[in-house]
Amino acid sequence: MLAPDATLLTIRDAVTVEYVRQVLENVRVCEREMGDARVCIAVNDLKPHPSYLIRAVMDLETEEGMLLMELDGMRHRPLTEKQLRALIWSTSEITYEDVRRLIGSMRNFKVQPRKAT
Repeated sequence: MLAPDATLLTIRDAVTVEYVRQVLENVRVCEREMGDARVCIAVNDLKPHPSYLIRAVMDLETEEGMLLMELDGMRHRPLTEKQLRALIWSTSEITYEDVRRLIGSMRNFKVQPRKAT
């Protein structure tokens, strides 16, 4: 089992660039639709790539949000009820920008900060 507060950043050496790319694509969709999207991984999902959930933070002060997706880490498809019942989610999460910087560093790119619009 991973640490209770594990994130993609803490397990970066255990996941592939392709896995992170797929996570980034899903987070990007949520970020565009809802705003501040966050990713949380399952800490007891010891497959090569952990399942993950994406939620939108609706209130930045309280961090209250809305669940958007719960996805299997191998196929990046929605989890079944049975799969969901077996998962334990991390107590920590990362933002779209964190995932973007992560994949950039895995590809040895220098990620430039986004310009404010």
